Amino acid sequence: MNAEYIQNLRYKLQKRVRRLNSTEYQVFHFSLKQFQGFLKSYPIFVGILDDLECRCPSIEAEAEKIVKASQRVFDNELENATASYFVIKKCAESDDQGVEVKVGRTYGKKGNYNDNLEYFKSSFLEPLYEYLDEQLDDQRAILALLRRYKHKCEWFQRNHLFKSWEDNTKI
Repeated sequence: MNAEYIQNLRYKLQKRVRRLNSTEYQVFHFSLKQFQGFLKSYPIFVGILDDLECRCPSIEAEAEKIVKASQRVFDNELENATASYFVIKKCAESDDQGVEVKVGRTYGKKGNYNDNLEYFKSSFLEPLYEYLDEQLDDQRAILALLRRYKHKCEWFQRNHLFKSWEDNTKI
């Protein structure tokens, strides 16, 4: 895959995570929603996250328990990254603007909102960021680009590709 493209994505991801890490609890929820939108806007991240969901589908129920203030620990990094993704996804979709602080309190047992938010960031944001960063070089990233190509072919170039196929197919 194009090294410059990967480097550019890595920089954008790093910049978004840095912004989230510097955000205080009053606006963190809205910043997390923007981060979720950023991830959804790049097919390569969508492909990586779809693959993550497929590899550990049972973790989604555990993530739901975490969001409802139940502490969980996972056996390996893959399960932890999956749980981190599901927790972040559920928090971003939540109408409760303080859900991340509440989840952080479950892990940190502190009274200060910003301290609780730091526990949330270190428990969920950092593992997901590290997983995404590692996967950018993995072969699964190519799957995302193939899906993107497939989508373009299906919706935008379908008739042209079909005509080309018909013209070049001789039986």
